[in-house]
Parts: sequence; C-alpha cells; structure tokens
Amino acid sequence: MSESSVAIFITSITDVISFAVGSTTDILAVRGFCMMTSACMLFTFIYQITFFASLMVISAKLQMNERNACCPCMRVSEDNKESKKTSKSVENPKLEEEKEADEGIGEEVVESGGLPKLNNKLNLMTSSASFSSEFSISTSQSAENKINNTKTKNTPMCNFFRNFYVDFILDKRTKFAVIIIFLIYLVLSIYGIATMQQGLDYEKLLIKSDPLMRTMKMEIDLFHGGDQIEIAIVSAPNMSLKIERDRINKLVEEFENIPYCIGKNGTEFWLREYIKYAEQTGSFLLEDDIWSWNRGVYEWSRLFAFYKLWSQDFVWENDQITPTDNWDPLEMRSFRLRIGVTNFNNANDLVLVTQMLREVASKHKDLQVYTFQHGRAIADQLNVLLPFTLRNDLIAMACMVVIYLLCIPNPICTIWIMLAMLSIEIGIMYENK
Repeated sequence: MSESSVAIFITSITDVISFAVGSTTDILAVRGFCMMTSACMLFTFIYQITFFASLMVISAKLQMNERNACCPCMRVSEDNKESKKTSKSVENPKLEEEKEADEGIGEEVVESGGLPKLNNKLNLMTSSASFSSEFSISTSQSAENKINNTKTKNTPMCNFFRNFYVDFILDKRTKFAVIIIFLIYLVLSIYGIATMQQGLDYEKLLIKSDPLMRTMKMEIDLFHGGDQIEIAIVSAPNMSLKIERDRINKLVEEFENIPYCIGKNGTEFWLREYIKYAEQTGSFLLEDDIWSWNRGVYEWSRLFAFYKLWSQDFVWENDQITPTDNWDPLEMRSFRLRIGVTNFNNANDLVLVTQMLREVASKHKDLQVYTFQHGRAIADQLNVLLPFTLRNDLIAMACMVVIYLLCIPNPICTIWIMLAMLSIEIGIMYENK
C-alpha cells in the first residue's frame, strides 16, 4: 500500500485539477460538466484511500491465510501450496544449510565450554567439502526438476507472455518500428490540428427518432446555406434630418457589402419601402420635415394589412395619441431591419459572419447597433472554444507537472510524463477536429 499510495494520489489529484481548470470556461454547459466531474473524481480519491484501501488489506490477509481473495470460502489448492513450498526451498537452500551449521556450532561451543572441540569440528567440515559440494549439486538439480515440473502447470497466457511477448517487445526491430509509428502519429496529428476547422452538425445533437430531425433535414435541403439576420438600431437618430438618413443608408450598405451578404435584394429596410410607397402614391416628402418623417412613417406603418407588418419594426415615444392631438411629441426611438446572407457551408462560416457583423456595428457605438441570428449562441460558443481549450490544457499540464515534481523523486521521469501527456493531447485534438 505504501508503494501504490503515491500512484493513486498522483492519478486522482491530477484528474481533479484537470476538470477543475475546465470549470473556469465561459460556456455554462462545459462549466457545469467540469465542476460535477471534478467533484466525482475527488469522491473517487477519497474512496480509494478509505474503503478501497481497507479492502486491499482484507484481501492480503485472506491470501496469507491461504484463502482465495475473491471467494474467501475457497482455500488455495494443493498444487499452489506445493509450488509455494518449492519456490521457498529453491530460493534459499544454502541459507538454510548455513543457518543449521551455525546453530550446531553454537551449541557445540556452549556445551564444551571451549574452542578445542570447535577446531576439530571445523577440520571435519573442511575435509568433507567435496561431499557437501556434491550434495549441493544434487540438491540444486532436484530443485530445478521441481521448477520444471511447476513450469508445465503454467497457463497458455503465461507461456505467451513469457516465451513470446517479452522477447518481441525487447527486440531492437520492435523498438525501432514503435518509434517510427509514433513519429508518424505526431506528424499526422500536428497536420490535422493546423488544418482543423471548427464545426457542429446540428442534426447530430438530436436522436434519429426525434421529430425535429425531419424538420431540420427539410430546412437544410430547401434553404441550404441561407439565413436572415436582424439588425436593431436601439438609439435611432433624428430621421427627419437628411444627414441622419444618409448615415443610416451608409450603415445598411456596410452590412450589405460583407462577403456572405446577398446584397440589396435580400434586405428588408423600412426607409426604402417608405420612399418607394411615397413615389408610387405621388406623396411629397420634405427633406427636413418632422411631419413627413415622423407622423408620415407612423401612419404608413398602420395603413392596412400589408404595411402593418412594418409596425413591428418600430419603437415610438409618446405614440398614445389621437388624430386630433398634437403630433409634435411623437418620436422614433428604435427600429430594426433585416439582411439576407448565403453560402453557409459549415459552422465556421457562421463564426466569420458573426465577427464581420460585429465589426461593422462597433463603428457606430452611439447608435447601439445589435445584430441577431438564430445560430448566434452556437457561434459564440465556437468562437471561444479553441482559445479556452488551449488555455485549459496548458494550465492543467502545468499543474500536473508541479505535482509530478513534488511526488516523483526523479525529475527525468517528469519530463517523459510531460512528453507523453503532450502527445496524448495532440492526438485527442486531431481526433476531434
């Protein structure tokens, strides 16, 4: 137990620390999983040094009493007893002879009260050296015969490892082949990490019998690679001023010019539709007129069924008024628009579009521009997944190296363990690419 306790401690405490480091991520699902797993690993460590250790002691006592460790009601068979006795007699035959000789000499000295008889005893023992050597040879031969007899009782698995597997592993050609395979493994893993693309197949999140699978499959087949993004202008400028309307038009054009956007054909913007309606009806819109750009837009968005859809895109202040009231307090506080995007082939495209949209929005902080997309939550998680994974791996490896240095007296072993962990991490990242 004293030898295995260090290994148990290192294995368990490194698992606890590794998952505890993962609980610092921003992804709530990963954080909860790592916290629960770390607690389970800590419980496993406590279990190993308490309950499991006591079971090991009980098992050892059962074996010392010649009972089966798994089934205490069964005793050790006679063949096993005979093999144990044979191994003991073979291990130290000369020690037993020397012990008996020493005991005889000691008794002779005590009984005679002097050394004369002891000298005679030693002379007799010297003269009979040839006989003792012949006896020892015959004894060793008989011991070898017993060992050979016990060898024949080994299982096929023992014979396989003893006669074939060990020689195969220790062969120089095998070692060279293992090194070559390991180098190929590292090269392929590093290449895979360098070309790795983040991604997530939505259909893999559901079981095949889920009704949503059919819906998602139809959506992918009919609307593959396309989506609509909503853009909200929370702090709307004074739209009755032409300079502000031109600024909003330029902002919309910036969104339309990103690589994944369809362009004007995929944009739904109330300002363009309102101007088009005014041209079709012959209405005259003054450039800097509050009535034309506040009250006119408000009434236009509530005309009839088709245009009432636009009323959901506005947030007004002081809009609880009647036609007979004063319309001057009416003010547009916020509005939204929609743009169409396409060429979404994988989740990495979703991450890139999200970054581009946020870059455009960050240029107009006074307008408080927000973009929304149904897959935005997945994009945000994928965006932080790789840097958090690398950071957590490095912190976990640093913690484990410190533990190895404290618990293992040979620092060279720590270096080899660190290299082994690094190769495992590289392989895992390559398999998950």
